[in-house]
Amino acid sequence: MTSATRITINPMTLAQGTAFLTQKDPILAQVYAQVQMPPLWLRPPGLATLVQIILEQQVSLSSARAIFNRLQALCQPFSADQLLALTPEQWRICGVSRPKQIYICHLATAVCEQRLDLDALSDCDDQQVYEQLTRIRGIGAWTANIYLLMALGRPDVWPSGDLALELTVKKLYQLPERLPARAWLEVTEPWRPWRAVAARLLWQYYLQVLR
Repeated sequence: MTSATRITINPMTLAQGTAFLTQKDPILAQVYAQVQMPPLWLRPPGLATLVQIILEQQVSLSSARAIFNRLQALCQPFSADQLLALTPEQWRICGVSRPKQIYICHLATAVCEQRLDLDALSDCDDQQVYEQLTRIRGIGAWTANIYLLMALGRPDVWPSGDLALELTVKKLYQLPERLPARAWLEVTEPWRPWRAVAARLLWQYYLQVLR
């Protein structure tokens, strides 16, 4: 499928995916009855969004946003070159941990050396995007899948390892506390080809009902 014909998430396809899921899955139908249509939660593709997603690894969204805002204020324009030019003191002032500083610098270096073309990812299929992103140190499955889901708007991506989603799914479907990673493929398989829409519904349920 070419980029011209590839389905992405927008208000129309979000509604289409929601209708499919609520007809197929009674629990998701109950979720929808409680929370209604979830937000699109789309972000602009590119370096800034990917850096922000790295900062969101294992911390609250509000904390990551505050760190990102400070980082963005120092990097004008926000670019790979500007990130690599930051001093250790500037990274510290922004509140970026040493591991995440290293991850962001690996990403910036890959962009500068043209080993990663973020603009070209929109023309790649999901697996190609995943493989290119996860070659970069510090970008694992969750980060790559969140980028696919939110920045590229792909409809059939499940962000494995997302704690809010795992907690919500376990509660709604009465799953055991310890669930092997491979079991999540079985859990989410019935939601294809709209797993990213299921994620949005479940995130909205977590925010409105569980949190």
